[in-house]
Amino acid sequence: MHGGVTAGNDHTGLSVNAGYLDSGGFSAANADEPFGSFNPDKDNHRNRNFSASLVHRFGPDQEAGLNAYYTDGFTRFDGGPSTDDITRQRIGVFSAYTKNKITDVWSSLLKIGVAQDQVSTVGSFPGVLSSRQSQVTWQNDFQTNVGTFIGGIEYLRQQARGHNDFEETERNIWSGFAGYTGEFGRHIVQASLRYDNNSQFGDQVTGSAGYAFRLTDVVRLRASLGTAFHAPTFYDLYFPFIGNPDVKPERSRSWELGTDFNLGAQRIGVTYFENRIRDLIVLRPPTFTAFNVDEARIRGLELSYRAEIAGFDVAGNLTWQDPENSDTHKQL
Repeated sequence: MHGGVTAGNDHTGLSVNAGYLDSGGFSAANADEPFGSFNPDKDNHRNRNFSASLVHRFGPDQEAGLNAYYTDGFTRFDGGPSTDDITRQRIGVFSAYTKNKITDVWSSLLKIGVAQDQVSTVGSFPGVLSSRQSQVTWQNDFQTNVGTFIGGIEYLRQQARGHNDFEETERNIWSGFAGYTGEFGRHIVQASLRYDNNSQFGDQVTGSAGYAFRLTDVVRLRASLGTAFHAPTFYDLYFPFIGNPDVKPERSRSWELGTDFNLGAQRIGVTYFENRIRDLIVLRPPTFTAFNVDEARIRGLELSYRAEIAGFDVAGNLTWQDPENSDTHKQL
């Protein structure tokens, strides 16, 4: 169940939404599973959420806004044959921004945000982990005759606390990023570069590059490649029974090839992708403790479709993927 209301005028807009989901559920474990945790109770899920946004436009090129979001949900699961195992998560997010056009070619965005997250579990694996994230982003866009240039800086502070003593309870990340997008006739190019100084995991540099070519008015060919870095969450590192303080960050290299078909009111996309990840973070049964897979390869094919039919927007996608441990050649 979901509902919302929107109101406003040419200068100010307000939007409020609320939702509620209740699933009766079924037993999530097979009676023949080998770890002795089968419980025939129904594993239901319930969630309620609320969001609101307020935007005020001071002029055609100046605006400021506030956004808020809160969700509270729980899920029952089979952690033991006789326990009532429940995970509850509460997330609250608040952000404010101002967007201004400084000159004819320079637009600036300043955004601040705070997010609070609490996960608690009762039953076979009791524990509580709370985290708080504060973020400031300043992004600048420059429109030129040869394309759009983007540059900015970002500060991120992450904090965590729980019932256990953590080796690290806080980390600070200073970042700088730059990007470019240009279109030259039938050719479209894109590139980006990012630098992160992570107080817990050191300096990291990642980037991406992409190219697209309009073969005809109907067919567009595209290719891209990039690198990525993903630090383990405090949940991966420290959550009771599951966390592993020895987990290392993920690093990956990926590429993809694709074709898009623009058939008027219909659009079809076909994409082949491959991603190689070093130190992939996964959970190991039966305890589901976080650990690293030395190297993993994920490759696959994605099909997408979007159309406007009788005034309705219709969209769908289908993804086939093969995730494999590159050392053992077993499927993840």
